[in-house]
Amino acid sequence: KSVIFVDLSTGGNGTPAYSMLKLFPPKLLSHPVVTDERIKEQIQIHSSQLFLLTVDPALINEETATGEFTTNLFKYLREGFDYIIVDTTPQSNHITYETINISDIVIFMSTSAEHEQPVGILGHQDFRHVINMDDQRVERSPLQNHGHYLLPRDSLTLDTFRRGGIPFCIQSPHRPISRAIARLARDIGKKQLGLVLTGGAALGLT
Repeated sequence: KSVIFVDLSTGGNGTPAYSMLKLFPPKLLSHPVVTDERIKEQIQIHSSQLFLLTVDPALINEETATGEFTTNLFKYLREGFDYIIVDTTPQSNHITYETINISDIVIFMSTSAEHEQPVGILGHQDFRHVINMDDQRVERSPLQNHGHYLLPRDSLTLDTFRRGGIPFCIQSPHRPISRAIARLARDIGKKQLGLVLTGGAALGLT
């Protein structure tokens, strides 16, 4: 499946996606009027075949883009890609709300199951809650069986990703954090696989 990552979070305090993926020099979609040609020029392709589109933080912070910006942007992307993953800025603005409104699935990330979920801005969307937790609490938490996705802390895997720019699900697919993301991906993609080994059904249940 073709996947594009749209970075709407560059105006925040986090590290831009192009920096983590080692895509230099960066390309920014900076014009408030979206055209197919402008989008094509600004899309970057990672070695993992992940496509990246970074929106200029000036458009997000100053909110100079109109409602047509979001509509035209995702209309084009829907025609060219099977999946569109959007990382939004934590600040509330009309681009964030419009993006959430047209999304099929909203993934809410937090560091605790106790954090309030943004139900006030959700409408028809399917919803997932991803929680960053430490390794010990992952095994004990009952939330694993109730629609929550728990990410074990894995500093070694994340540090390797930061140094090399290869997504850890590709570089280290068997690590617990990668397997957790893989479960979420299969859920979103409606791909469930069951394996039963001949002569060892109990092994298949694992």
